[in-house]
Amino acid sequence: NRFDKAIDEHSKALEIDSTSLGARLDLGEVYYRLGNLDQAIPQFEAALKLESGHLGALLRLGELYIRSGRYDDAIKIANSIISNSNNPPQVLAQGYHFLGHAYAQRGNFIQAVENFQKVVKSNEQFALGHFNLGLAYSAQGNFDQALEELKTTLKLDPKQTGALLNLAIIYQQKGDDANAILSCEAVLKLEPKNSLVHSILSNIYISQKAFDKATEQVELITAEADEFRKARLQLIENYKTSGTNPREPMAHLNLAIMYLFQNWNDQAISECQKALQSNPDNLIAYN
Repeated sequence: NRFDKAIDEHSKALEIDSTSLGARLDLGEVYYRLGNLDQAIPQFEAALKLESGHLGALLRLGELYIRSGRYDDAIKIANSIISNSNNPPQVLAQGYHFLGHAYAQRGNFIQAVENFQKVVKSNEQFALGHFNLGLAYSAQGNFDQALEELKTTLKLDPKQTGALLNLAIIYQQKGDDANAILSCEAVLKLEPKNSLVHSILSNIYISQKAFDKATEQVELITAEADEFRKARLQLIENYKTSGTNPREPMAHLNLAIMYLFQNWNDQAISECQKALQSNPDNLIAYN
């Protein structure tokens, strides 16, 4: 295919002249587009050795280091970007964004919030910056500010389903189930087959003791193993008969979903543990 041909052409060009910056960048970009991070990274690193301040290589490497879990390297790249006062605000925003991500993945949400704040200060129109600032606020338990940042995200990018889903979760934390459900329904208008929204909705309905509606949502979850779906249905039956109040544990479980999708595993585990403290028989929390 065209990617194989491009890899072959750029590799041959580098065999002829290993100092070709253009061939190095082009080869890295092909691997990047293929999702082959392990092979893309060395090409952009080599490009930086040829031209230490090459902005395109710095920005790509910052993203690739974050995606590869190389947070120390991402911080070095970010500091290189933001230390250059000649960079325009949009580029500085990317540097602070890398720092925010790196600190968030380490569980340092004070530093994460500080850097995501600098992102949106540098570029107010950067929807993803507002989104990640909202999630970082949420991890601090600051749901009011999280809500505002996610609303801003949607003003800038109305079809950002991640913002809508997390908005639903935060509304639930604040006891506003009506708006939580409306946010989920907005996702379904954009993505009718989104299984994650059905998981979140089922948890909201369980918390309301609307068990028939919760069961309907579980049946619509397609991207999930049968054992997990059975565990959800069993949990609904347990709540039906036990009389236990499901609101608190189900709210914790939806927060766990939010954190899992950011790979904030320590925070996700903590929310599952809180759910189990409220209800030691919560099968979803165990799963």
